[in-house]
Amino acid sequence: SSFNPIEALARKNHTNEAESETEQSSQEVEFYGVRFMIHQAEQLEVLEKFVSIVENNLDNDELGIPFIASELHMSTRQFYRKFNEMSSDISPNEFIKLCRLEKAADLLKNTSLSILEIISMIGINSRSYFYKEFIKNFDNKALVCLLNLMDDPILLMDLDTPKANRRFKKLCAAHGSHCKNVFIVD
Repeated sequence: SSFNPIEALARKNHTNEAESETEQSSQEVEFYGVRFMIHQAEQLEVLEKFVSIVENNLDNDELGIPFIASELHMSTRQFYRKFNEMSSDISPNEFIKLCRLEKAADLLKNTSLSILEIISMIGINSRSYFYKEFIKNFDNKALVCLLNLMDDPILLMDLDTPKANRRFKKLCAAHGSHCKNVFIVD
Protein backbone atom coordinates (compact mmCIF):
# COMPACT_ATOMS: atom_id res chain seq x y z
CA SER A 1 0.00 0.00 0.00
CA SER A 2 1.90 2.98 -1.31
CA PHE A 3 1.00 6.62 -0.81
CA ASN A 4 -1.53 7.84 -3.34
CA PRO A 5 -1.86 11.66 -3.39
CA ILE A 6 -5.31 11.53 -5.04
CA GLU A 7 -6.71 9.28 -2.27
CA ALA A 8 -5.09 11.49 0.40
CA LEU A 9 -6.67 14.59 -1.14
CA ALA A 10 -10.07 12.85 -1.34
CA ARG A 11 -9.81 11.83 2.35
CA LYS A 12 -8.84 15.41 3.30
CA ASN A 13 -11.80 16.86 1.39
CA HIS A 14 -14.17 14.32 2.97
CA THR A 15 -12.86 15.24 6.44
CA ASN A 16 -13.30 18.97 5.73
CA GLU A 17 -16.87 18.36 4.53
CA ALA A 18 -17.64 16.43 7.74
CA GLU A 19 -16.17 19.23 9.88
CA SER A 20 -18.17 21.79 7.91
CA GLU A 21 -21.39 19.79 8.40
CA THR A 22 -20.68 19.61 12.16
CA GLU A 23 -20.16 23.37 12.34
CA GLN A 24 -23.34 23.98 10.36
CA SER A 25 -25.34 21.68 12.62
CA SER A 26 -24.44 23.73 15.69
CA GLN A 27 -27.23 26.00 16.79
CA GLU A 28 -27.78 28.54 19.48
CA VAL A 29 -30.91 28.24 21.61
CA GLU A 30 -32.09 30.51 24.38
CA PHE A 31 -33.96 29.78 27.59
CA TYR A 32 -34.75 32.58 30.06
CA GLY A 33 -32.35 34.88 28.24
CA VAL A 34 -29.44 32.44 28.58
CA ARG A 35 -27.81 31.28 25.36
CA PHE A 36 -26.82 27.66 24.92
CA MET A 37 -24.74 26.29 22.05
CA ILE A 38 -26.06 22.95 20.81
CA HIS A 39 -23.73 20.74 18.78
CA GLN A 40 -25.69 17.48 18.87
CA ALA A 41 -29.37 16.53 18.96
CA GLU A 42 -28.79 14.74 22.29
CA GLN A 43 -27.66 18.02 23.88
CA LEU A 44 -30.88 19.77 22.93
CA GLU A 45 -32.87 16.86 24.34
CA VAL A 46 -30.96 17.02 27.65
CA LEU A 47 -31.33 20.80 27.82
CA GLU A 48 -35.07 20.71 27.13
CA LYS A 49 -35.58 17.99 29.75
CA PHE A 50 -33.47 19.97 32.24
CA VAL A 51 -35.53 23.14 31.70
CA SER A 52 -38.77 21.15 31.98
CA ILE A 53 -37.65 19.52 35.24
CA VAL A 54 -36.73 22.93 36.66
CA GLU A 55 -39.99 24.58 35.57
CA ASN A 56 -42.09 21.75 36.98
CA ASN A 57 -40.27 21.61 40.31
CA LEU A 58 -39.71 25.24 41.26
CA ASP A 59 -41.55 24.74 44.53
CA ASN A 60 -39.54 21.61 45.39
CA ASP A 61 -36.97 22.17 48.15
CA GLU A 62 -34.99 19.26 46.71
CA LEU A 63 -34.57 20.99 43.33
CA GLY A 64 -30.84 20.94 42.76
CA ILE A 65 -28.26 19.17 40.68
CA PRO A 66 -28.51 15.76 42.41
CA PHE A 67 -32.30 15.75 41.91
CA ILE A 68 -32.04 16.87 38.28
CA ALA A 69 -29.27 14.40 37.44
CA SER A 70 -31.34 11.60 38.94
CA GLU A 71 -34.37 12.67 36.89
CA LEU A 72 -32.18 12.66 33.77
CA HIS A 73 -30.79 9.21 34.70
CA MET A 74 -27.18 10.35 34.91
CA SER A 75 -24.59 11.12 37.54
CA THR A 76 -24.14 14.67 38.79
CA ARG A 77 -20.70 14.68 37.17
CA GLN A 78 -22.17 13.64 33.80
CA PHE A 79 -24.82 16.33 34.11
CA TYR A 80 -22.30 19.08 34.92
CA ARG A 81 -20.14 17.99 31.97
CA LYS A 82 -23.09 18.00 29.55
CA PHE A 83 -24.36 21.35 30.84
CA ASN A 84 -20.93 22.98 30.62
CA GLU A 85 -20.54 21.75 27.02
CA MET A 86 -23.59 23.86 26.17
CA SER A 87 -22.99 26.97 28.30
CA SER A 88 -20.02 28.63 29.88
CA ASP A 89 -22.09 31.71 30.77
CA ILE A 90 -24.02 30.32 33.72
CA SER A 91 -23.90 27.40 36.14
CA PRO A 92 -26.85 25.01 36.46
CA ASN A 93 -27.58 26.35 39.96
CA GLU A 94 -27.56 29.95 38.72
CA PHE A 95 -29.95 28.90 35.94
CA ILE A 96 -32.31 27.35 38.50
CA LYS A 97 -32.24 30.58 40.53
CA LEU A 98 -32.91 32.60 37.39
CA CYS A 99 -35.93 30.41 36.57
CA ARG A 100 -37.28 30.89 40.08
CA LEU A 101 -36.88 34.66 39.90
CA GLU A 102 -38.43 34.85 36.41
CA LYS A 103 -41.43 32.88 37.69
CA ALA A 104 -41.68 35.23 40.68
CA ALA A 105 -41.56 38.28 38.39
CA ASP A 106 -44.33 36.78 36.27
CA LEU A 107 -46.47 36.07 39.34
CA LEU A 108 -45.82 39.56 40.74
CA LYS A 109 -46.96 41.16 37.49
CA ASN A 110 -49.91 38.91 36.70
CA THR A 111 -51.47 37.84 39.99
CA SER A 112 -52.53 39.36 43.27
CA LEU A 113 -50.64 36.79 45.33
CA SER A 114 -48.68 38.00 48.34
CA ILE A 115 -44.89 37.91 48.43
CA LEU A 116 -44.99 35.04 50.91
CA GLU A 117 -47.26 33.00 48.64
CA ILE A 118 -45.04 33.67 45.66
CA ILE A 119 -41.76 32.77 47.34
CA SER A 120 -43.24 29.52 48.62
CA MET A 121 -44.39 28.71 45.07
CA ILE A 122 -40.86 29.15 43.74
CA GLY A 123 -39.06 27.21 46.45
CA ILE A 124 -37.40 30.09 48.27
CA ASN A 125 -37.74 30.07 52.04
CA SER A 126 -36.27 33.43 52.97
CA ARG A 127 -37.93 36.71 52.13
CA SER A 128 -34.72 38.69 52.58
CA TYR A 129 -32.84 36.32 50.25
CA PHE A 130 -35.63 36.67 47.69
CA TYR A 131 -35.57 40.48 47.85
CA LYS A 132 -31.78 40.58 47.59
CA GLU A 133 -31.68 38.26 44.55
CA PHE A 134 -34.66 39.94 42.91
CA ILE A 135 -33.04 43.36 43.24
CA LYS A 136 -29.79 42.06 41.74
CA ASN A 137 -31.51 40.46 38.75
CA PHE A 138 -34.28 42.73 37.56
CA ASP A 139 -34.88 46.15 36.12
CA ASN A 140 -36.61 49.05 37.79
CA LYS A 141 -40.05 48.19 36.39
CA ALA A 142 -39.99 44.79 38.07
CA LEU A 143 -38.68 46.36 41.28
CA VAL A 144 -41.49 48.91 41.35
CA CYS A 145 -43.92 46.02 40.93
CA LEU A 146 -42.27 44.28 43.87
CA LEU A 147 -42.41 47.44 45.98
CA ASN A 148 -46.11 47.87 45.20
CA LEU A 149 -46.87 44.40 46.53
CA MET A 150 -44.97 44.59 49.78
CA ASP A 151 -47.75 44.36 52.30
CA ASP A 152 -45.88 44.23 55.57
CA PRO A 153 -42.80 45.87 57.08
CA ILE A 154 -39.57 44.56 55.64
CA LEU A 155 -36.07 44.91 56.89
CA LEU A 156 -33.50 44.62 54.12
CA MET A 157 -30.02 44.05 55.42
CA ASP A 158 -26.73 43.10 53.87
CA LEU A 159 -27.53 43.63 50.23
CA ASP A 160 -24.69 41.76 48.57
CA THR A 161 -23.17 44.63 46.68
CA PRO A 162 -22.90 48.34 47.30
CA LYS A 163 -24.24 48.79 43.75
CA ALA A 164 -27.42 46.82 44.58
CA ASN A 165 -27.82 48.77 47.81
CA ARG A 166 -27.39 52.13 46.04
CA ARG A 167 -29.77 51.07 43.26
CA PHE A 168 -32.42 50.06 45.78
CA LYS A 169 -32.08 53.30 47.75
CA LYS A 170 -32.33 55.33 44.53
CA LEU A 171 -35.41 53.39 43.50
CA CYS A 172 -37.04 53.94 46.88
CA ALA A 173 -36.29 57.66 46.70
CA ALA A 174 -37.89 57.84 43.24
CA HIS A 175 -40.95 55.85 44.35
CA GLY A 176 -41.25 56.95 47.95
CA SER A 177 -44.97 56.29 48.25
CA HIS A 178 -44.37 52.66 47.40
CA CYS A 179 -41.56 52.30 49.92
CA LYS A 180 -43.33 53.27 53.13
CA ASN A 181 -42.73 49.82 54.64
CA VAL A 182 -39.15 49.37 53.47
CA PHE A 183 -36.27 50.06 55.80
CA ILE A 184 -32.69 49.75 54.65
CA VAL A 185 -29.99 49.12 57.20
CA ASP A 186 -26.47 50.10 56.18
